[in-house]
Amino acid sequence: ASAQATATGGAGSVQGSAQALASSRSTGAGAGSDALATAAGKSGSAVTQSVASHGGVTVTTDARADVAGTAVAATAAQLGGTPLALGSVQGFQAVSYATGTPDAAAGASPLLGAGTQGASYSGTGVLTYETQAGFAFDTGTDSALKLGTFGSTGFGTGLTLLELTVSNNGTELFSRSFTSLADAQLFFSDGSFSLGTLAAGHQDLLLTAGFTFAGAGGLAFDYGFAVTAVPEPGTWLLLLGGLALLAARQHRQRETAGKA
Repeated sequence: ASAQATATGGAGSVQGSAQALASSRSTGAGAGSDALATAAGKSGSAVTQSVASHGGVTVTTDARADVAGTAVAATAAQLGGTPLALGSVQGFQAVSYATGTPDAAAGASPLLGAGTQGASYSGTGVLTYETQAGFAFDTGTDSALKLGTFGSTGFGTGLTLLELTVSNNGTELFSRSFTSLADAQLFFSDGSFSLGTLAAGHQDLLLTAGFTFAGAGGLAFDYGFAVTAVPEPGTWLLLLGGLALLAARQHRQRETAGKA
C-alpha cells in the first residue's frame, strides 16, 4: 500500500500555507493507505492519492481541491476489511474512499468494490473539485459489469454541476451530468445500472466525479461495482441482492458516522 499528498498554498491577502500527510496500514485481510492534504491561500491546491494492492486487485483513489481560502483533500484505499464510510462531506473539500474485494479477480466474488466520493464548498465564488476511484484487475472470461448507487448526503444549494463518468481502459462506459443537488441525490438513491460486457483480459475501471460549486453546498455519494461471468437474466436477481446488502451496510455506516 502507498499514499501521497501534496499541497500548495498561494500567497495573497491570505498567507499561503500547506500541510500533507500520508500513511499505509494493514486491514487484516489485505492492505490500506490514507492521505490528507490541507492548503490555504488565494491559489494552489490540495491533492491526494492512495493505492492498495492485494490478491490481484489494485484500488487507487484520488482527490483534488483548488484553494480559495482553505482546501482539504482526503483519500483512502484498501483491499479487504470493513468498507469505508464517509458520513458527511463537511470538513473536506474533496474526498474519495474505496474498498476492493481481493478475490474478485479470481471470480470468487461478484462484488468488485465499493466506495464514497464527495465534495463541499463554503465560499461565494466558483470552484471545481475532482475525485476518482480506480479498480485494476484481470478477468479470464467475458464479464458483465454493474454499477450500484447506495444513497447520498448533501447540504446547501451551491452545487451547480456534477459530471459523473465511468471508463474502462480509457474508454467511456457511462456518463451523467446533474445541475442541482436534488437531481444528483435522486440518481444516487439506490439504483442499479448495467455498464455492458468486459472482454476477458486486463481491466482498468475508473469512476470520476467533477463538482462545480457557485456557493455553499456539498454532496457525497456511495457506490459499488459488481463484475461476474455474463449471466442468464435470472442470475441478475442474485447479484442485485448482494448489492442491496452492501447498500444497507453503507447506509448504517453513514448514519453512525454522521452521529459521531
